[in-house]
Amino acid sequence: MKHAPARTQTAITPADLMTRLYLYADDSMMGRLAGSEYNLKATAYIASEVKRMGLQPAGDSGGYFQNVPLVKRQLDASSGLSVDGRALRPWDDFVPRDPGTATRNFDGAQVVYAGVLGDSTQLTPEQAAGKFIVIGVRRGANLPPAAQVNRGALLAKYRTSA
Repeated sequence: MKHAPARTQTAITPADLMTRLYLYADDSMMGRLAGSEYNLKATAYIASEVKRMGLQPAGDSGGYFQNVPLVKRQLDASSGLSVDGRALRPWDDFVPRDPGTATRNFDGAQVVYAGVLGDSTQLTPEQAAGKFIVIGVRRGANLPPAAQVNRGALLAKYRTSA
């Protein structure tokens, strides 16, 4: 849905808020991925709006924002995962575990099927300790597995797995 932008007022009215939100959510912002040029474009827009409203900056280096460390990790394109010779595609056939602040070595770890996400048959954290676990995800609503997995909850539950 598109919204024709209109000049905004200092006091935020429902129409002004709609204009600001539609500008921020517009495709021209390209998703606002953190750490990308599109994120910088989006935050520059927010900064210009709050400056225009007269807010005083209280962020880092006299700006409106606080800088936080950002780490970008990605899968090594030269590695892969396969079952019975069939290559699996990351984010479609499997969702990799985020190792946290350091890489985790799982060479030689026992691989176990931990059940289907959300079922009572899932392995307990104690049963999964030290093992490379594979958890099944039911497909639904035309979503890939990555969209259906709460990685944070799984990491918390299986903290001691490989």
